[in-house]
Amino acid sequence: QPLELGWYPPRHDVAQHARIDLDVKDISSLVGEERWDNATEIYQEGKYSSKTTSLRNLQSFSLDIKSKAESIQTDKSNEQILAEFYLFEGYWGADDYANTFVLDALQDMGQFDGLDAAARSQLAKKGVQYQVVNMYMLYELAKGLFLCFEGADDDGTLNWDEGAAFFIGSLLEGKPDLTQGQSGQLQYTLASKRASSFGTTDESRNGPAANANAAAIDAFTKGLQALSDGNCEEASGQYKIIRKQMQIALVQGMLQYSHKSQGDDSAALAEGWAFTAAIMPFLHEADAANARIIRDNMEINSTQFRHGDRDAVFKSAFAILPNLCISCAELGVNAFIEANDIENLECTVDQDALNAGCDAYLKPAEKAKKDVPVGTIVGLVIAGLVVLGIIFAGMHCINKKADDKPSPNVESGNTSGVPPSTGAATGTAGQDGTAQPAKVEQSSLNQV
Repeated sequence: QPLELGWYPPRHDVAQHARIDLDVKDISSLVGEERWDNATEIYQEGKYSSKTTSLRNLQSFSLDIKSKAESIQTDKSNEQILAEFYLFEGYWGADDYANTFVLDALQDMGQFDGLDAAARSQLAKKGVQYQVVNMYMLYELAKGLFLCFEGADDDGTLNWDEGAAFFIGSLLEGKPDLTQGQSGQLQYTLASKRASSFGTTDESRNGPAANANAAAIDAFTKGLQALSDGNCEEASGQYKIIRKQMQIALVQGMLQYSHKSQGDDSAALAEGWAFTAAIMPFLHEADAANARIIRDNMEINSTQFRHGDRDAVFKSAFAILPNLCISCAELGVNAFIEANDIENLECTVDQDALNAGCDAYLKPAEKAKKDVPVGTIVGLVIAGLVVLGIIFAGMHCINKKADDKPSPNVESGNTSGVPPSTGAATGTAGQDGTAQPAKVEQSSLNQV
């Protein structure tokens, strides 16, 4: 019988996968001691989480994610599998965005060159936790969906269990209460901590105390059964619930540290940006204008290191919530505002707007069409119009000449009267003179 992961009962032995949180724990401790090289070594080489012939390492989670995402696309699903990766890659402009974020913090370079140790420490460890691990967690769940849609002999439940292991970790003993739930290193622990601050808990329930974790573990459990039953669409719906609970905890973290970073605490400023960066592409997809306001007031780097306008961040977040299918109550933000004596702020989301946002959130994403590039389609349409124009012009010539000549000019070899086509599909020519297809944009995750 596999060991349970907190409140989640896996069907497979994923104990080694769950031990990745021990690597995260060591990295967190080492950066706190400014032992940057030692932390980098564990990040790149691994320490506690064993595979068949090697150690699992966190850096590979980021470096391998693109090829893994490309390997699980299928025409048998109504939606793009792991659309989240393509959204993040597009927003940050690189497939290894998470690895760059972490290494820049660990090695005092790039975007974080010159920041103090307290800030770099928070950026490094939270970059690992909520960018590197979270995306790989979603990948494992998405692969489970892929195997289900493909009708593979492997029903996808092993990958689903692995995703749960990367959500919960190995450090949570037994069935943790709210306090014990805060003793880990991964997403489950983040939700437990933020729930304490936002009042989104129910410690009387027979299950996880944090509301976001209760919903996530319920979705993990139902999704596992759905995959076992071959009900791929049901499992896909549970996937979206898990992703939403992840988003709730990250938005809570962003707002809490927007409030806490009003002073000169560099660690608080860094935590705020680390939480924000981990959800920024989701915010941008939901509402680009308000996401820009949030980023302008939360981002820190080697040239920008100051607290922003907290109220602007809160108000923009409130505006975005409906498109993320998150209510004020689910976020618990008004309780946080009251508990922290914040004036002139209140979260009010119109129910109709929330319903519309939730409908869009649950709508399948349109898959990218890779077999017929957009540029090719446009070129064919234009070429078709040109050919039609030539045909009509030729027919006009035939009719005009028919009044003067009773028979076609057979000697010319052209018995139709239609001149050869001189039109060509328009587009950008490559070096070899062939038409180049337009870039296909990835699907809109805001419709997932």
